[in-house]
Amino acid sequence: MAARPTIRQQIDGLLRGGKHAQARAILERALKRDPKDPALCRIMAKLLAAQGDAVRSAVYLERLVSAQPTDPTARAALAEQLLHSEKPDQAEKAARKLMYLGPAAAASAGMVSTLLLSSGLHAAALELGDWAYANNPDDARTAGYAAAARIFTGDHAGGVEILRSTADARAAEASLQCDPLLLMLYCSEFSPQEIFEAHRVYGELQAAQTPADPPRISDPDPDRPLRVAYISQDFRNRSAGHFIEGIVAHHDRAHIEVYCYSHRMNADALTDRVRACAAEFREIQGVPDPAVDQQIRADKIDIAVDLTGHTGVNRLGVLARKPAPVQATYMGYAATTGLGAIGYRLVDAHTDPSPEADALATEQLVRLDGCFLCYTPPAHAPDAGPCPAQRTGSVTFASFNTFAKITDNVIAAWVEILRSVPGSSLLVKNAGLGDPWLSGRFVDRFVRAGGDAERLETMGETPTAAEHMGLYGRVDIALDTFPYNGTTTTLEAAWMGVPVVTVRGDSHVSRVGVSLLENLGLGDLIGEDIAGYVRTAGVIAGDENRRRLLRDELRGRVRDRLSDFGAFVPRLETAYRAMWHRAVGQ
Repeated sequence: MAARPTIRQQIDGLLRGGKHAQARAILERALKRDPKDPALCRIMAKLLAAQGDAVRSAVYLERLVSAQPTDPTARAALAEQLLHSEKPDQAEKAARKLMYLGPAAAASAGMVSTLLLSSGLHAAALELGDWAYANNPDDARTAGYAAAARIFTGDHAGGVEILRSTADARAAEASLQCDPLLLMLYCSEFSPQEIFEAHRVYGELQAAQTPADPPRISDPDPDRPLRVAYISQDFRNRSAGHFIEGIVAHHDRAHIEVYCYSHRMNADALTDRVRACAAEFREIQGVPDPAVDQQIRADKIDIAVDLTGHTGVNRLGVLARKPAPVQATYMGYAATTGLGAIGYRLVDAHTDPSPEADALATEQLVRLDGCFLCYTPPAHAPDAGPCPAQRTGSVTFASFNTFAKITDNVIAAWVEILRSVPGSSLLVKNAGLGDPWLSGRFVDRFVRAGGDAERLETMGETPTAAEHMGLYGRVDIALDTFPYNGTTTTLEAAWMGVPVVTVRGDSHVSRVGVSLLENLGLGDLIGEDIAGYVRTAGVIAGDENRRRLLRDELRGRVRDRLSDFGAFVPRLETAYRAMWHRAVGQ
């Protein structure tokens, strides 16, 4: 007679079969009998976390930590669920205790440092990341966590040093090689060629690990309606979503059938609008790559378009399998993916001029006419209003770009701009600066660069998006960041009538500002180098008449030149059709 399965075996079997409710019921009964059983607490915490119940998951993790106080994975999981439960002080306390567990806790500490970063606990993230790296310097993943903590708290040079010291350790595994790729884009210390090479190596490793299996084209008709799939984490109310929504809504249904594969579950009103426009909207968060690959094949997708690249929780592992006959990457990442299975990358002649940019992409570059982007302006934005210098008598510069984009070179340029424009001031706003520790650290960097702290104002996030847009009523001139340019921030400033000054870089990540300004007829606001950036800011600061004119005109230019999806989407569809014709030999 076969032995009766243990409680643990019953639960494991139910979970493998996807019967989560039954597994949870058995767990709850078992935990009533033995509420401190470590194995059962661990399983229940994991199950509750997967179901989005962070508060109750943390309760079971606290029991687990109490029973196994030297287990770093349990303590790290507790810190994570406390963050999800919006208990940052308790989460930070749990995270810091990892440093008392010795080198064996380094990998867990590094992982938790990234969670602390995303929750705005920058000081703890930096301390934990540095501790993890010091205690496990040969581990490439731990080094990547530490580098992220450095770069996202303003120490780009320190982050670069860590990444370079562990480059050899990453170059044998695709998942390790991809970790620093996005980080590299923020750092001027890495040349475009270095960045390309790192992406190329990732692509080769991924191809060796996941050989592509191209599907057979069942219907090679060159002019039939096409099934186009967009794969993204951003079908939601965030920056990238406002570029995606209009495309999905404006596709010609007679020629393009739109499928959306979403790998982020936190849906909102924008998600609902996109869902209503798509032929199919599939949630793929947590679905394994092989299963997503099979779903795309079952849906008979003709062209799969990645909109995420190496940002966030991407699904490049799916595209590496080549589930669609034609694959492209677009919009969501400011460099090549490195994947040989992705045949095309959609750009424009300003972001990626020919022929030099072609050498920095593993994909074939498809240059759209005009700008490669089309933008949905915020409905909540107030009117532009008059130039604030008319009221204050002095010029206010501003940057609302992500904190990690503000390198020491950017700060040095801003200091020179303020010196060149007497009486001017600088407003810097981003989510990171809502942390007093990070704000103080930024002011210290500014002062060390020779800046006057009295002329600098820092600000965190505003309570509402409307208030964020309203802040442009205080801004005369916006200053772009480099090497990583702004995108949405530049367009928001222009929508509010605020001219933006940028510098012409040497790769896509540092030329998006060039494309936006050239297409808005503001090419003279592009500095050819950092010195030109400083001079250009001074020139527009001294031209009050032109700033008044732009205050009145820029919103109309954005609407006509960068927000006309009715004109933009047919150009995009023409590009897709050309890709399809090549695939079927036409």
